Amino acid sequence: MTAEALNILLLSASIVLTVGRSIFSKAVSSNPFGTRRFFLAQALTFGLAAILMLLLSLGGVTGASPLTWLLALLYGVCLISSQWCYTIALRGGNTSICATVYSFGFFLPALSGMLFFGEALTVCKILGLLLLIPALLCSVRGEGGSGEGKYILPLLIAMLSSGGLGLLQKVQQHSPVAGEKNVFLLLAFSLAALVSLVAAFLPRVKEKAPLSTRHMAAGAAIGLCFGAVNLLNTTLAGRMDSAVFFPVQNVSVIVLCTLLGMLLYHERLRRRDLGTFIFGIGAILLLNF
Repeated sequence: MTAEALNILLLSASIVLTVGRSIFSKAVSSNPFGTRRFFLAQALTFGLAAILMLLLSLGGVTGASPLTWLLALLYGVCLISSQWCYTIALRGGNTSICATVYSFGFFLPALSGMLFFGEALTVCKILGLLLLIPALLCSVRGEGGSGEGKYILPLLIAMLSSGGLGLLQKVQQHSPVAGEKNVFLLLAFSLAALVSLVAAFLPRVKEKAPLSTRHMAAGAAIGLCFGAVNLLNTTLAGRMDSAVFFPVQNVSVIVLCTLLGMLLYHERLRRRDLGTFIFGIGAILLLNF
């Protein structure tokens, strides 16, 4: 298999798994935040991802350097805030809009590349950053007082956290400990699983009913998708041209999440949602031009 064919195969897997993470996250979003069911689903998600990383690390955990531990701690915090808040947002928002806005987090690694990693600041990239503003405004405009707009704040936090994940991936791959990638991810997912599990058994946790079998299966599927995507994307960032990888991956995920949200959850797109898609996809393409 040629290098180009392998890149296409890995990119296709990344797209499918990213979409799977969104669809399965929608399935567990019916568990309200603050309940034991919510935190157990998150612990299962991160725990399965950690097990996947352990299998891939092949005993290299003991070789983790202090810098890897520090980066893993920061990455774990971003994992928790991104997945928790994304699940909360999916409870009230359309899969299509949530997936679109979540993908906007890539502006952080893109901006850091221009500021700290010597990447060129072009007119197209400036226009791409500016286009994110109307895209976000379209996604929040006109929310009523019935509680429909309660998903906006957690969605924005999830977006910024996803950008933090991309930024930390970039830092880790440009650091002296780039070879400790698998261990770095293992430590981060393990931390996120531990925090989620502890949260599930805090004295003030609400609705202490156990997690249903259906939600256990969905939580496990999210973990496998999320863990594999983190590893694939970190690998592809070093194998493919960013100007190809990021727009193809993000735009494909947005389109597929939109179609599957309509098919599986009977979601309908509003007129202002088209503005989010048009401006958002335009920003993605310009930032990687």
